[in-house]
Amino acid sequence: IVQSQRFTVLDRSTTNDKAFEQEEAFLEGRLNNSVDIKQAALPADYLLVINVTEAGVNTKTKVTSVDLTGEFDVTRTSKTKVTVRYSLLEAATHGIQWSDSSVFEQGGRYLETARQQISDVIADKIVNKLTPAKVVSVSNGQVIINRGEAMTYLGDRFDIDSQGEELIDPDTGETLGATEEKVATIAIDSVKDKISYGIVESGK
Repeated sequence: IVQSQRFTVLDRSTTNDKAFEQEEAFLEGRLNNSVDIKQAALPADYLLVINVTEAGVNTKTKVTSVDLTGEFDVTRTSKTKVTVRYSLLEAATHGIQWSDSSVFEQGGRYLETARQQISDVIADKIVNKLTPAKVVSVSNGQVIINRGEAMTYLGDRFDIDSQGEELIDPDTGETLGATEEKVATIAIDSVKDKISYGIVESGK
């Protein structure tokens, strides 16, 4: 996951041993020891477990013939579908912090496109779940947020909410978050390395 120190590859399916061996060698070299990555849990705040439940291209062939002339026409149509489920676990307890699924469907043979799009969706959702964008400052009519390059783009829009009373689960005592009230919508008009500037489109 881009721009995050929270994740390390711990394991993968044995169907791709070569890729796993490359990752294992890289991680062993980085750690300067010979610990078996398959057996040792590397330091990480969270574990992201991804299960691909469906991935493939369905192709249908249709043959149309003309009896009088004997001519025939063959047409093929393809449809790509990839479905994944993913869970975010706290490394220390393996408690599920969040779980979701994504489905990509498109006409044609686009497995690589599906893989990239789902990867982007998961990365965006996880980063926003762990570290939601926050207002850093308001200066000269511009709102500055803690999102920089590779995470924010010109023209992106963000709803700005004010946080109110903290909510506590009466049964477990767990913090459930806080009440929120939308106060404005901003459009990003300048992106820096670690921050972005937005102008208020509505609200105040």
